[in-house]
Amino acid sequence: MLEVMIKRTLCFMSLMIFTWCAPLQAGEFETQFSALLATHHLRGTIRGIDLSGVNYAAFKSDPRIALAGKALADYDLASLKTEKEKLAFWINAYNFSAIRLVAENWPVKSIKDLGSIFSPVWKKDLGVVAGQHRSLDEIENDILRRDFKEPRIHAAIVCASVSCPDLRGELFVAAKLEEQLTDQMKVFLNNKKKGFAETNAGEATVSPIFKWFASDFEKKSGSVQAFIKQYQPAVLGGTKLGYFEYDWGVNNFVKTP
Repeated sequence: MLEVMIKRTLCFMSLMIFTWCAPLQAGEFETQFSALLATHHLRGTIRGIDLSGVNYAAFKSDPRIALAGKALADYDLASLKTEKEKLAFWINAYNFSAIRLVAENWPVKSIKDLGSIFSPVWKKDLGVVAGQHRSLDEIENDILRRDFKEPRIHAAIVCASVSCPDLRGELFVAAKLEEQLTDQMKVFLNNKKKGFAETNAGEATVSPIFKWFASDFEKKSGSVQAFIKQYQPAVLGGTKLGYFEYDWGVNNFVKTP
């Protein structure tokens, strides 16, 4: 009897080791992250600002966060064949990494509290992302901004904060990436509390994102105003821009019955 039990135990352990070491199926990161968003993505209002975010406490306790993290660490970049596939992957990687960073340190009032003046959170090691140790700063500036020259990413990547563009309730995918990026920018610029608000004739208040990354918008459209005009026709070339105060509070919601 003892011998049978030992054999069964060894068989079980072998199966567990094989399962842990077996290569992940292609798309496993997207599958797990999509499921997490479907469960924990919520909409609400924080300090008078309508936005979408997540339930970080529930996200933290969901076992799929570990599965998505492992799949992201092991992700084979060679499987991404087109520019749209690559861009969609890195946007999703950034958003998941920012959410996970806050969730794993929950509770926290702001993502910036996870860093300091001398060691900002953006430089914090996220662990392995697609085979290399990376930070949010590296994903945003050394990959997304440098390699793709697509200013609409600034309405797609979300740093777990109230004044960030809304976290999308679905993953970005190559097949409809153009539509998704355009929709993200429209939604952002239609939010009068953090994206765009016309104040007086010839003046408007916009997100400071348009100041921080002005060069990205200028390279694409000639000026920040020209870029915004595609989504807000009232903006003219001479429109004077002011900026909202950025709310770095975490975009956390709790699902109510």
